[in-house]
Amino acid sequence: MRANTAASEPVTDVHSIRTTDARQLSIAITKARVIPGSPARLTFALQNRCDCDFEVVSSAFEIKRTYIGARHALPKAGSGYAVTDAVAPGTSLPARSELLTTFEADTRTTFRGAVPATAPAALEPHYYFAGRLLYRRFRGELFETSLYRRLAYPELECWITEPNDACLCKDGSVVFAST
Repeated sequence: MRANTAASEPVTDVHSIRTTDARQLSIAITKARVIPGSPARLTFALQNRCDCDFEVVSSAFEIKRTYIGARHALPKAGSGYAVTDAVAPGTSLPARSELLTTFEADTRTTFRGAVPATAPAALEPHYYFAGRLLYRRFRGELFETSLYRRLAYPELECWITEPNDACLCKDGSVVFAST
């Protein structure tokens, strides 16, 4: 005799995404590493942790120099010195793949895009990697991954997230989804 499973079956064909699955619908920005110089270069990876393909809609990345604990903001295209061609719009990121990319710091900044190989003093401005990536699986939805991390010495890796900047760091937040 077959058990009645009607109580556990969905009433409609609409399937909600469980919270654990929603976090996996994202592109993570990983392996951020600064190559010191004038101008400095930053290499990082976009890591698709999902079983579906994504298409990049836009991106803005920047190496910033500011004080620890100061109010920070994410880069925007057309504002400040954001690099918008590190990941070109229309770039496809297949399921479970990784894309390595590199960009140079903008030389129009007050620090001329130069990042030294030695750490600045505690009370001097420090270097940060800030970025925003907008992407989608298909038309009608838009996801965002963003970060704001301080450069750690001597490793020259951008992995320090300050408490005040935690709200700027998102992986796969839904910006827009049509119903």
